[in-house]
Amino acid sequence: MDCKGPIFLSIVAIHEIQKGISLLQNKVATTKTSALEIWLTGLRA
Repeated sequence: MDCKGPIFLSIVAIHEIQKGISLLQNKVATTKTSALEIWLTGLRA
């Protein structure tokens, strides 16, 4: 499915995603963490 329209997420959802990324970072999953941070930044743009 290829959706190009806007996506609407609550600030709570964004916070929960960021918290999950931080937990991965603490477990030294740097490659996955970097990819997820880039993805999340793209969502916020």
